[in-house]
Amino acid sequence: MHKDLAKAAKLIGVELSALEEASVTSERLLSGYTEKLTKKFSKDPPNDYKMTDIVLCGSIAREECSFQSDCDYYVLQNGASARTTRKLIETMQEIEVDFPMGERGGQNVFGGIVVAPNLYENIGLESDTNANMTRRILLLSESKPVTSGETHKTAINNILERYCADYLPPNRDKSDPA
Repeated sequence: MHKDLAKAAKLIGVELSALEEASVTSERLLSGYTEKLTKKFSKDPPNDYKMTDIVLCGSIAREECSFQSDCDYYVLQNGASARTTRKLIETMQEIEVDFPMGERGGQNVFGGIVVAPNLYENIGLESDTNANMTRRILLLSESKPVTSGETHKTAINNILERYCADYLPPNRDKSDPA
């Protein structure tokens, strides 16, 4: 459970045993996925492996996972080959057998491959789909990588830069107090 929430609960004398249990379950799953992926790819990773990240979102990333939760994830890639991303998807499908969870929603938002630039190059444009916006917002608000985290971090930075572009020098209007 997030340390600030635990501190607040203690301060007001509230017991949050269900959230504590969900936090432990989430951490177990995050560690399990990370361990299995590391074991699978540490000896002979594809050359472009570092151009990818497997990102978990939803209840696992929020540390609120229960036995009824699903596993919302996607392979975030930035220039990796189709062969590498397919191998990551197949590996996640194998690992999911070891950690049985609820069934993912049918909107096809999770369980697939996401091309990182699509998350920040299409903001507000006609090609910015509901699924793309959902992935982007969840990447910003509730996501955890279970691989290296470099592609994840770069995508977040690029999204934030894109959202803030009008307010960053040299584009910022000096008379605007924002």
